[in-house]
Formats: sequence, C-alpha cells, structure tokens
Amino acid sequence: MARSAETGDVDADIQIALAVLLNTNEEYDKAQDCFRTALAVRPDDWLLYNRVGATMANSGRALEALDYYYRALELNPGYIRARFNLGISCINLRRYEEAAQHILDALVLQDNDGLGDDASSNEKRGDISTALWDTLKTTCLHMQRADLATFCDLKDLGGFRDRFP
Repeated sequence: MARSAETGDVDADIQIALAVLLNTNEEYDKAQDCFRTALAVRPDDWLLYNRVGATMANSGRALEALDYYYRALELNPGYIRARFNLGISCINLRRYEEAAQHILDALVLQDNDGLGDDASSNEKRGDISTALWDTLKTTCLHMQRADLATFCDLKDLGGFRDRFP
C-alpha cells in the first residue's frame, strides 16, 4: 500500500499517514523511517523535516532533531512551529539561552505574520502565543532570569527584546 500500485513508486502521502499513526503509537523508529522515506520523494518539504525532528525529539533524540528543524527553517524561515520545536529541543538539551532566542524569534515572527482579523485566526494566534510565552517564561526561570519572566507574564515583546542579549 505504501507504493503506487501502477508504478511501484513510493507514495509519500501514505508514508506520511503511516508515520503519523506510528508516532501516535510511540513507535518512533518506524515513524522516522516512514517520514524519511517520504522525504526521499519530497526533499524540499519543510513540514516533513519538522515532523522528523519532532519524532526524534519525542523519542529522546533532541540533539539529532536540531538538524531537521534547521533544515525546515532553511526551506521556510517563517515557519513558527519549527522555530518553537527547535526551542523545546534546546530546553531539553539545557541550552536555555539558545532556547529563549528561538522562542523569542517565533514570537517576533508571529507578531509580524499578518494573520487576518477574523475570530478563528485571532483565537488560534492566542493559543500559539500563550504556549510560546509560557515556554519562554519557563526558559527564563531555568536561566534564573526572573526579570525576563516578568515580561513573559506581561506578554511584553518589546520589553523582553530590550533586555535579552
């Protein structure tokens, strides 16, 4: 089923669907294999690079995940989710200043992304923003920077940027 019945070529969509199912069942190695097989067919798919990175991070391989997140960002520099995932992996590696920078970058991108004014876009943006700010605050506390954590509580992007190296 993972190959086209007509040509025998790899069907990337089926590989991705299978990988998502395997990831849900915490079969991370198999999920990574499926995502990588799909990447062989779609080598410029930034979503796939992020998914491989997330699968690796979920399996405790945060350091290896970084390369996949960086590749996703090379292909799509404005991809907020990959930037956020990169920050999470840095937190797991105890690279807190680097994590804070990635999460801050994600907040700046989000602030400049030009989402529409409709209620669903604003609601979605609010959910993402809350997760970013909460994670940034936790990172600041790991860095023992309560002063920066206060800006997270206030969701003061300008104040944070002025005081973060």
